Amino acid sequence: MTGTLSIRDRRLGGCHLVVLDGEIDLGSAPVLRSRLSATIALAEEPVLLDVSGVGFCDAAGLNVFAVAIKDAAARPVPLHLVGLRGRLANVFTLTGLDQALPAHPDLRRALRALRAGADGPHGAAVRPEDGRPVPG
Repeated sequence: MTGTLSIRDRRLGGCHLVVLDGEIDLGSAPVLRSRLSATIALAEEPVLLDVSGVGFCDAAGLNVFAVAIKDAAARPVPLHLVGLRGRLANVFTLTGLDQALPAHPDLRRALRALRAGADGPHGAAVRPEDGRPVPG
């Protein structure tokens, strides 16, 4: 499967927002990996990955997220997911990636959690399915 992936980024509310829209697969994963690596390497603020527009993600895409987690931890720079739901949330749960990245149901809640500084510099993580805080 070779789909189309749109990657847009901008600074917003003291964060670097990366908005993904489309399919993350073997064809789009290398471009996404390169963009995320560069963003994380240069980030001076938390990075938010808005995945609400991702309709498909294969193993190559999951590997991109795993590498991004590793890169962010090495810096260290806070890395959060926004809009994780549906099939993508299920895959993150099955692979354990949901335990490695704080997730927020929407951008407003992500920004609020980061501003509040809950759970240290990474903000409060919440369950994607219901928005309730993840026990820490």
